[in-house]
Amino acid sequence: MSSDFGALGLRDGASITDVQRAYRRLAKEYHPDVAGGDRERFEAITAAYSRLAKSPELFRPAADAKPVSLNGRLADQERARIETPSLFA
Repeated sequence: MSSDFGALGLRDGASITDVQRAYRRLAKEYHPDVAGGDRERFEAITAAYSRLAKSPELFRPAADAKPVSLNGRLADQERARIETPSLFA
């Protein structure tokens, strides 16, 4: 998995937020539809991100200490939405 962090230009155990930011930045840079894009590099970046997304135990807590899921939503907000009864139910 350390090679996956390296593929994204990060050190082992980077935060989820760092991984997301690195993936988005590199995906924009190497996307095959962008002038100067590199399909092989883009596929390697995407594969590394996918493997890391399946292994959340590899991440260190983010600097802001707010739990973030890999799809970008705050886990606390999602948990509150599920646990809070609806006023209209």
